Amino acid sequence: MTTTTLTLKQDDLLILLNSMEAEFTDYMSEEELAQHDKMYARLSKALQRLEG
Repeated sequence: MTTTTLTLKQDDLLILLNSMEAEFTDYMSEEELAQHDKMYARLSKALQRLEG
């Protein structure tokens, strides 16, 4: 697996989280949905750290 590091501002994280909330997940497979939820959780934790 290849990884990368992104530098995002707080506003960027909020926009990304909002777009993930609006994403239509009904047609995702269980695996895709699990990956979506995992990424959303990681982004939420990053935002919490920024908001301190």
